[in-house]
Amino acid sequence: MSSPAIKLSPERHAQVKAIGAALGGLSYAETVGYMVNCEIAKGTIPPGIQGVNLVAGNTGILIGLDDQPPVPFSKDGVADLAKTLRAFVDGDEKAQKLVNMQHNYLIERKGNGVKLTIPFAGKVTKSFPCDVARDLAELLAA
Repeated sequence: MSSPAIKLSPERHAQVKAIGAALGGLSYAETVGYMVNCEIAKGTIPPGIQGVNLVAGNTGILIGLDDQPPVPFSKDGVADLAKTLRAFVDGDEKAQKLVNMQHNYLIERKGNGVKLTIPFAGKVTKSFPCDVARDLAELLAA
């Protein structure tokens, strides 16, 4: 996926920065994420993350990353993955890499974000900025 550039007038740029400052010093990306999540909450757009496919089942969730086949997760596995994602992005988890053999995933720090690999010994990986990883944790916990 490409990294789109956002062209804003200096006045709009200043407004977005002011919103971030008023919300407790959010970064520019976190501020845009906040605005997106406000629109999701209002129903303007549905919840979801591009390249992440979640399909609920009776015993858990199938999680697919990009065009790769989905990987089954039990309800306990989904809850654990959501909790671990939050711990990584909130700074509660100090490890650089965590392999969860019981629930079959790997999370590692990647720059200012995290990289998720499912199954942990597989080649299906996707990197997320921290604010998007936090959104993913919320989707998994829902």
